[in-house]
Amino acid sequence: MILDGQGDCHYSIEGTMLENSTDGLTLLDAAHTVVVAGVEHHQPVLAPWAPFADELPRHVAVELRPAPVTIGYDAGRPGVEVLLDGWRIGELAPTPAERYLPHVHDLLALGARPAAVGLVGHGPQGELEVELRLPDVTDEATTAMHVVHPDITFAPVPRPRDPRIPYLIGGGVLALLLVVGVTVGAGNRSDETTWTRPAAAPTTARTSPAPIPTVAATETGIIEEIADDVVAEVVQTRPRVVVPTTPPPPPPPAPVVVVPTTTVAPTPTTEETIALLPPKTITATNTTTTTTQSPAPCIPTEQASCPR
Repeated sequence: MILDGQGDCHYSIEGTMLENSTDGLTLLDAAHTVVVAGVEHHQPVLAPWAPFADELPRHVAVELRPAPVTIGYDAGRPGVEVLLDGWRIGELAPTPAERYLPHVHDLLALGARPAAVGLVGHGPQGELEVELRLPDVTDEATTAMHVVHPDITFAPVPRPRDPRIPYLIGGGVLALLLVVGVTVGAGNRSDETTWTRPAAAPTTARTSPAPIPTVAATETGIIEEIADDVVAEVVQTRPRVVVPTTPPPPPPPAPVVVVPTTTVAPTPTTEETIALLPPKTITATNTTTTTTQSPAPCIPTEQASCPR
């Protein structure tokens, strides 16, 4: 461990200055460069380790741990994730993960925590990128550089579970749900086919008339009394049918016949002479003679006679 002029703590491994702690980590040989994939999703975690003004990459120790691949068509296959101070910053691409995963498992079986040297720098677009220093894939490549030996003994790490188990469990649960859904749907359809519509109840209930008993009697008067009683009971119990009655339409008005009337003047019973003009007296002024017009002759009738 080396302290620089600013009081920061650095770990030196064969001439390489690491800016974070390597306690409990077992570093692999730094012989080959491998780029970490998926760092664009973890920029906030890498921000404290961004290069300074000199733009020189910063050296850190990162932990390697088995985890499923989450990128590309190989998602779900066994892979290796990269952690910086316990925070995930990305994963190895499918090909490097397949290459280094057996070595990671070997170190975990020995109770160690495999790690590697990482360089944090800016990419072409200004984003932060991480490059790992990993060994070549040989039999001796898993020889670890024991930088710091832990004071405590770690319990052996159990072999990780098969990553396919969660997918198999999920598939089984999904298949079970499908079977239950199909069964319930078939039961509902069978209930619909066997169900029959109940017969409609009659809207009105009629009371049947009481049967007329037949009584054998020798006397005619008793039979007639029984018949009258039965008929009266039937009339009382039988429902009456109400027939709607409508008032008859008013009669049409009688046609008006105009009869021409003629008045005949009464026939006079007596013959009377009507004088149209009174008698006039003509006086001649130029002569001395005066002419007097005599009255009209009298015509005797049955009631009166002419004066003599």
